[in-house]
Amino acid sequence: MPTILLSNDDGIGTVGLNTLGRALSRLGRVVIVSPDRQRSASGHSLTIEEPIRVKRIPNELEVWVTTGTPADCILLGVCEIIKDKVDLVVSGINHGSNLGIDITYSGTVSAAMEGVINGIPSIAVSLASYRTIDSSLFEMAADFTAKLAEAVIKIGLPNGVLLNVNIPAIDKPKGVRFTYQGAKRYVPNVVKRLDPRGEPYYWVDAVSISNYELGSDVGAIKEGYISITPIKIDMTDYEHLQEITHNYESFVNDL
Repeated sequence: MPTILLSNDDGIGTVGLNTLGRALSRLGRVVIVSPDRQRSASGHSLTIEEPIRVKRIPNELEVWVTTGTPADCILLGVCEIIKDKVDLVVSGINHGSNLGIDITYSGTVSAAMEGVINGIPSIAVSLASYRTIDSSLFEMAADFTAKLAEAVIKIGLPNGVLLNVNIPAIDKPKGVRFTYQGAKRYVPNVVKRLDPRGEPYYWVDAVSISNYELGSDVGAIKEGYISITPIKIDMTDYEHLQEITHNYESFVNDL
């Protein structure tokens, strides 16, 4: 019976996490290790300057809550809570998409990255809507993810690769597309305000801009398809490695 480690970045008790936990339990043992609060856009941060608290909470599944980040949750799940072979790491279901440049900020994707770093096949799953949605859409997304998880357990993934899955928030997606990371970026907006003592504080906001290219994750979601994007942990730009070497080698050798 496979062991599946499940986490997220939206925090414990969310609909996406619990719905996915129940769906994955059809495949084997599911251990949920989740942050105790919202950790969206936390990236791949690890808690190293303060202790992390962990406790088990009553639930129909095996559920643990931590004061750590999504990446912390995976480390604790693998090294301390399960202490045995983990067959699959799944992160989600995130409430909101993780497309294009989102993957560099996403705690959801980073939890799956931590799984890959520890040698475990991993999937990040997001439901592409930030609005309040019917729980049936999470059920649909969870059922699809469970089928994909079963396939990954049987087939495996290349070393150093995770699957970033985005599911459109519609009753019946048109199908599945295997995609590349699309052109979605953010125009930042920093809002300055003053507290009652006259001291400044800031809210960081941004407006997203997307290019709906055919074949990209952004384009697939726009057209109503489930997007599955393989993401590499090795971020070396092999295409331009020789060019960078040629252009800069003489400069650095003179230092």
